[in-house]
Amino acid sequence: MSTRKMRPLHRPEHLTESRLMILYALAKMQGPLSVDQLTVMMVDRGWMTYFDLKEFLQGFLDEGLTTKEDRDQMELYRITSSGLSVILPLAGTIQPAVRDALDEIISSNWPELMRQTDTVALIRQNTPDDFSVTLKLTENGQEIFKLEMSASSAHEAELLSRKFKSQGSELYARFLQDMTQDLYDEDLKEDL
Repeated sequence: MSTRKMRPLHRPEHLTESRLMILYALAKMQGPLSVDQLTVMMVDRGWMTYFDLKEFLQGFLDEGLTTKEDRDQMELYRITSSGLSVILPLAGTIQPAVRDALDEIISSNWPELMRQTDTVALIRQNTPDDFSVTLKLTENGQEIFKLEMSASSAHEAELLSRKFKSQGSELYARFLQDMTQDLYDEDLKEDL
């Protein structure tokens, strides 16, 4: 059964249900979802507009029902305990066909939805003038990159941390390309 035309957009009686649908999806995922992922789940199926989605997400932040994390130029939303206390007793008020469709979307796309890269930067002070900075990327819980660096000041350590947190994936891709390009070129020459 198609759920695309189940409900008209912008009808006042559907605004509350639309909000509950987003909270329901966040609760079922038990992890963060990006605006893009939520757009595919909600907007692409005609359940709400992108602008409604963004407005609802901002409202959830204002009400403390979700948190937002900016990671690698993505906004990731996670439900809070307050959000769970709202959705748990009200999940049954979502149309059963819509709830079933959301359950199907989540269960059939779980690995893809959960596939994400986590960027971690840890700072440890060894002496007053020596800081260790550990920079890590994990994908799906698997560590794919780790770099240990030394910094001579707290300020330098913080700069390294901030830069890696904001551009870790891009820095890793450039590092990998730079480290393997000469080897790739040599392999090509040998094959010719």
